Amino acid sequence: MVMKLYDDLHRLILSWWKSDRIRASPRDGRLLRVQPGDLLTIGTIHVEILDRSTQDCPAGRSLQLNCQSESGSAVLSVTITDNQQQTKVVLNESGCRRQFDIDEIQIWPRRDRM
Repeated sequence: MVMKLYDDLHRLILSWWKSDRIRASPRDGRLLRVQPGDLLTIGTIHVEILDRSTQDCPAGRSLQLNCQSESGSAVLSVTITDNQQQTKVVLNESGCRRQFDIDEIQIWPRRDRM
């Protein structure tokens, strides 16, 4: 029984070690972990995250955040390039598309305030 437990633990560690995880800097990773209900301040715009989805795109991997802003619905796209040299953040709100630097985004996790 001890050997089976050891074998299971060994397989678990190997599968974790060999899996392909998205690697991102801590500042990028914080934005990638936002969840529905979290609040963001993007420049001077305040939004609430309604839902999220990921998709592959030619530049790398993209996170789409559907948001509610003061002026209506908005979509925040966060793309991390495959070579991880650049994180692109684009907000589509009321027909206006604006690009932001990741340092212009403040995250207010709703779960921390409960």
